Amino acid sequence: MQSVVMGIGINVNGAAEDFPEEIAEIATSLYQICGKKISRAKLCAVLIQKLDQMCLDFPEKKADYLAAYRARCAVLGKTVTLEREEGRLTGRAETVDENFRLTVRLPDGTTETLGSGEVSVKGFYGSGE
Repeated sequence: MQSVVMGIGINVNGAAEDFPEEIAEIATSLYQICGKKISRAKLCAVLIQKLDQMCLDFPEKKADYLAAYRARCAVLGKTVTLEREEGRLTGRAETVDENFRLTVRLPDGTTETLGSGEVSVKGFYGSGE
């Protein structure tokens, strides 16, 4: 049996003043974008339905999902920071591979492919990079 463990964070009904100062410039919520309060229960139900559909679609529609993911990936071509136990490492996000992993080119010219972990994009919104 194959399985996937994933996590996402969605700021649902927060106002601008609800975010800590260090992320206030880049954080937003569905409430701020849509201009109305969102039912968390309904949002969860729709997300579960969409994820169930994605599971049903695999592997037949993998190419479609991969193309959509690559087209919408906000970090491609940007400088990103990889959070590691041994410290931070900065590189340039180059592509998303066939297994949906992010490939980052490091300053020494080598590449690293990330299937999990944390990639920080702090400071790149509005930076023109």
